[in-house]
Amino acid sequence: MINETMLLTCPACAWEFEGASDETISYPCDESLDACPQEIRFCQQCGLGVAYPLLSDEQLEKLYQKGQYWQDSETKILTAREYPGRCAVAQAQWKFISIYLNNQGNKKEISVLDVGAGQGFLGMAAAKDKQLRLERYCAVEADPYLRGSLIKTWEKSFSYVRFEASESVSTLEGTFDVVILSHIIEHLPDPKMFLKEVVGRLNPDGVLFVDVPYQDYRFKSNVFPHLLFFNEENLRKLFKAVGLRAEVVERFGKDGAKAFINSKGTSPKEKLIVRIVYKLRKWLPASFSVWFFDRHLGASFRNPQGIWIRALAKRSEGRKSL
Repeated sequence: MINETMLLTCPACAWEFEGASDETISYPCDESLDACPQEIRFCQQCGLGVAYPLLSDEQLEKLYQKGQYWQDSETKILTAREYPGRCAVAQAQWKFISIYLNNQGNKKEISVLDVGAGQGFLGMAAAKDKQLRLERYCAVEADPYLRGSLIKTWEKSFSYVRFEASESVSTLEGTFDVVILSHIIEHLPDPKMFLKEVVGRLNPDGVLFVDVPYQDYRFKSNVFPHLLFFNEENLRKLFKAVGLRAEVVERFGKDGAKAFINSKGTSPKEKLIVRIVYKLRKWLPASFSVWFFDRHLGASFRNPQGIWIRALAKRSEGRKSL
């Protein structure tokens, strides 16, 4: 049972929820879990959706392990051929970041901190950028097997970049020109403390990149383990609360109603084509598979009805780094 007397505070604007009078919808979840949020409550000030009841860090860690979110069981070379969809999204994200960096006239040698790096394709896109030179790339990744794969991949293919793989931001030294949080903060019940830590890792003129789903409860049958549901307004408010100034906030991807993650919005023909291309990816040219999934996902497509919010922010004047 939900304790209706328990108050929540909006992580973005600090408005206090009021229990039974809050606007709510059911939390979409089709997994068999011992503990799972029951509903999404919406802040009446900024519209942020918050999963409720809130789960503790211990509950989340247990659920991630049970849900097999760490799926790798061996170290291997990470390639675009094996992960064309993830590579397509990462390349689109880096294009978004690099255009901003070039327009700002930033220095040509850059350092990047990628928190929740996954397969590291954002770093690979940066390493291949002909306009900017990636001097240092630090990948923070919780999965020990994936960290091993990142080390193996970067030693083999990007030895000219100073590379580090770590389980935690706290073990790394120095500050960075770019800090990347791709699909991270929607998983955090209280992102402010975490954001303050990574903001401190920015160089004085550094830029933070954030990518989050845009209200994916609208078109997904299962949003677990997402705990926060953003729009552009409340993402800007969250930035301001931690001493950041939003520079660019835009939406990308296909319309939610037509997105690949909406099982009702994808035609049987499209599902079949995607399944065939994915099955054949090891034999198809990697460049074709990445192009196909870029088109299929709308990864590079600016769209007011899109499924992702991409944002760039800088430290407000007077805020010091670590």
